[in-house]
Amino acid sequence: MENLGLKLAGQSLSVVISFKNEAETIPHLWRRLKESLESQGLHNFQIILVNDASTDNSRLVCETLASKDHRILLINTTRSFGNAECVIAGFQYAKGDLIAYLDADLQDPPELLPKLLQHQLLTGADVVHTKRIERHGESKFKKIITKFGYMYLQKFMQPPIPAEMGDFKLLTKRVVRHILSHQEPYPFLRGIIENLSFPSSYVEYERQPRFNGQENTKFQVFGKKWFRSHTNSTLISFSDAPLKLALKLGLTFASLAFISIPIALYLKYAGLAVPGWSGLVILISFFSGVNLLFMGVLGLYLNSIFIATRKRPMYVIESVMSNGELRIIE
Repeated sequence: MENLGLKLAGQSLSVVISFKNEAETIPHLWRRLKESLESQGLHNFQIILVNDASTDNSRLVCETLASKDHRILLINTTRSFGNAECVIAGFQYAKGDLIAYLDADLQDPPELLPKLLQHQLLTGADVVHTKRIERHGESKFKKIITKFGYMYLQKFMQPPIPAEMGDFKLLTKRVVRHILSHQEPYPFLRGIIENLSFPSSYVEYERQPRFNGQENTKFQVFGKKWFRSHTNSTLISFSDAPLKLALKLGLTFASLAFISIPIALYLKYAGLAVPGWSGLVILISFFSGVNLLFMGVLGLYLNSIFIATRKRPMYVIESVMSNGELRIIE
């Protein structure tokens, strides 16, 4: 790979990393990221660490690093807002002409970043995705669920989300500017970026196991955090599939009920009807359950609208540390 420092002369880079309770991985992430960039002659870069209200000593670790290297900017939120919200908070402070973002768990290797920069220079794309061709350290069950998840994103999302392209991307400044113009209460970054529809490309890579050798337990499949993120950010914000499904099923059951009327009348007058309440109770219970299900779907959309109308901030920053100085945000 040719010297990127010369090719990117006059352009700066910002790297946004959102984290929660990653005290063990952050020093290794910083070392690997710095070495991978400096080995390519890149010294004009900014690392933005966004602390999503960690409860371990992650903040202390980051403050120690920031006091030693002026290229590190630490952002602390007042409470835990979520990964996407913290990434957008980092975008707010990004000064680079090119902005990358990735997770702190080292499953997405920071050594891949120079390759993303090289690819951006060659293609001129405003968005350079990373596409996973292999997922190391993940259970077969999680891989199956992820596969079906991407099938759903491709079929029902508008626009469709490309398969295996996660939250490790390189963006140009104009893409980030448009992202910051969004005021959605539950941002889905992948959906927002695809919806902007800027020219894009991708680089393939193999996703690594977590740094501690264990499968990621912070975002369990079917867990509370997964359900909140999936329903509010993904299912509701970029798809009307649940509403269409409710309509189709409602029409189907209504048609079946309409067809059953002449059948019931025939059985009654033919003397073939069996007296009893079991069938009636089953039907009432079934259709009541269906109605409650669809009311719940409508409730999700109404709640999303209600939250949006309150216009509460997507995140609240408690303090920022730059150039070794901690500043409280008033």
